[in-house]
Amino acid sequence: LKAKTDERLKAYKDASAKMILEEGIPGKQENQLQELLRRLDEEKQNETSAAGRGNGSPDAMEDTEVPEGGETGLLLDYQLHEDGSYGFSFSPSAKKAAGEIMRALPCCPRCHKRLPLGWNNKDIEDFYSISLLSSTGEGKTSFLLAMMEKKWRRLGAISSNLYVYPAHIIDDDHDQYRSLENQSEKMCQDHGECPPPTPNGYVKINPVFLRVQYEDQNRILHNMLLGIYDNSGEVLRAMNPGDNRIQMLLNMNAIIYFIDPKNMKVELPAETARQRKARVEANLLDTIQKQGEFQRENRRIRARGEELLREDREMVQSTRQEKESPFALYRDFRNATMTADPEMLDRNKRFMKKQHLCCTIIKSDLLQESPQMREIPHMTELFTRDPEYNYLDEDIQYAREQIVQEVCSQFVFSRREMEIMEKDMKSVSWHCISSLGCGTEEIRPLVFRLKGRFDPIRVEEPLVICMRNRFRENGWEEQE
Repeated sequence: LKAKTDERLKAYKDASAKMILEEGIPGKQENQLQELLRRLDEEKQNETSAAGRGNGSPDAMEDTEVPEGGETGLLLDYQLHEDGSYGFSFSPSAKKAAGEIMRALPCCPRCHKRLPLGWNNKDIEDFYSISLLSSTGEGKTSFLLAMMEKKWRRLGAISSNLYVYPAHIIDDDHDQYRSLENQSEKMCQDHGECPPPTPNGYVKINPVFLRVQYEDQNRILHNMLLGIYDNSGEVLRAMNPGDNRIQMLLNMNAIIYFIDPKNMKVELPAETARQRKARVEANLLDTIQKQGEFQRENRRIRARGEELLREDREMVQSTRQEKESPFALYRDFRNATMTADPEMLDRNKRFMKKQHLCCTIIKSDLLQESPQMREIPHMTELFTRDPEYNYLDEDIQYAREQIVQEVCSQFVFSRREMEIMEKDMKSVSWHCISSLGCGTEEIRPLVFRLKGRFDPIRVEEPLVICMRNRFRENGWEEQE
């Protein structure tokens, strides 16, 4: 790749020239890294054989015929590093300066981003991919950052036989994960600052990778790599079938589909009369001049005692036109898989039938004061912050899913829409979580912060269910 001219170098801060070793066809063709290593091994073996015949001296090497396609007869040595990269240096017989002269990094063949730590390790038994699906501003990135708090401590606390680690190399070229860590630290605190919207301009998705270790009932340790893909809401809303970021959705093992309460058929709490009048009083304490200006601009606001004493929240219900159908994005995703080619259509349907779908009501803290929600039996169970180990209690999970399904059937989806999702996918689970545990307020354009304490409501639940499903598919865990 030529320095400063090749578009693919935008994946790196350092835009110097780089060489791409192309992928191969599994089982049929070796990739170019495998070919390079094989040739180096063969040349080293030839050099050793020649030395055994007395022809391997440095002087004799000068008379060695240059291999076809090569420029010199110099030999390279290589070493596999812990991060999965290969370092290359001149062999001693080359009479060149010692030290690494080149490094081969395992990268995605499409976007050239670094693959996760352990990608080449023989102990990795599985790769599991999850995509986050929702429109703009509905909490995908906040969900991810809440999970990342203190190096994914919420997932690590689930069970004594489950271990979760970040699987990223933090270097100058690939600092996206470091940026997410910084955003997580800023958000995951009382009155923390929320992340900005995911830019539509990103050419590729920057996945987050985890290394998951699970010890089964026979005390055998299994290793899996987990990838979480946070796509731009604008890209998802456009749902262009020709966009490879949309095509990628079919290759996911699971999809976490977020539902924003603002699009549900419920009333949500607005600003209380007491809060509104508090703003009036704050202005009345200002200077006489500003007080007069405020009164002229707000003549219609009257502070009545009965409103100040009333504790009930005002409720606001968006009109039907303002609400976006929670099923709309799923329908668009489904339609994007449709094609006139019968073979391709059959392939897409088979791909979807292998996926798990987590239907997840996010920002559940907004629903606690809704009068419609109070009519749902046992609805308080949706807002409990359970000890982490309860996620592995199937009776608790089943009971809670039944409540969420009832909420979805009344206020989110039609019965027909729920049947379509259950028919399309391999399996569907139902969740009601909150990434923050409190509301947010805009402090400057497009910048929001938490109104109170950072206290998520079972934010890890969808990921835990996805992992548990995969453990069972792999035979690592028996179903109760």
